[in-house]
Amino acid sequence: MPGQQRERNAIQVDRSAKDGYHRFALKLAWDGTTYKGFQSQSHMNTVQDNLEKRISGLIGRPARVIAWGRTDSGVHAQGAVCSIDVTAEELKSLAKRCRADVHEGQIEKRAAVIIQSALREFSCDNGNYPDSKTRYGSISVKSVLSVDPGFDARFSAKWKRYIYYVIASEGDPTCFVWARYAWHVRWPLNLSKMIDATDALSGEHNFKWLSVTESGELRDPRRNLRLTIEEVPFQTAGGDAPYFMQQDKGSSGRSDVISFCTG
Repeated sequence: MPGQQRERNAIQVDRSAKDGYHRFALKLAWDGTTYKGFQSQSHMNTVQDNLEKRISGLIGRPARVIAWGRTDSGVHAQGAVCSIDVTAEELKSLAKRCRADVHEGQIEKRAAVIIQSALREFSCDNGNYPDSKTRYGSISVKSVLSVDPGFDARFSAKWKRYIYYVIASEGDPTCFVWARYAWHVRWPLNLSKMIDATDALSGEHNFKWLSVTESGELRDPRRNLRLTIEEVPFQTAGGDAPYFMQQDKGSSGRSDVISFCTG
């Protein structure tokens, strides 16, 4: 019944920061080609493992991040959010390292500057080749923000956007980088029928079979899904980078986009 459902949905697990701890939200981006997804796994190279190792080195103790969710192996991200908690003493220690033009009394902002500086860009730690070095980092923290102790990277999320790139071309893509970020099909696609299909698939769906719940948590697994198709140019800038890698923001503000690229 709707009334019972609302009452059950109100039951939530308290994931607020513990007394004496301060919480920061981190906005992440990464190239997932070499990672086995985001979530920490035993004997696997994951984004979370590398992020926590970096943070642990920064604050001098084992660190744990709380994420908005998780991704599959090889999936990339541009705006994923997670949070970390630091003690009052760690907060002061981080703030003291800041030499940026931030007011002395703004301890949280000063600490955030140091956290982002340490996590701005770093590469994965490949256990099989511990001495190997890469010139460019594959994980980047785009921003760090001091947030309320009750902020929850998972439950505070309002929406998520997933983008899938498809190249329809008889020949191979002119830029090898496309192999990392797009699905290449060698037959023509019917754009108008694809658009019709997204209209049919959009709407409310029950994701109970995919839901992961904690003890005491009874959230409504139904979500509204909106799919759209957008055609974008296949051409690259000087043949070096795909179209979407040149954009700071998506060409549309819609929630879910499957991009259809023609060559």
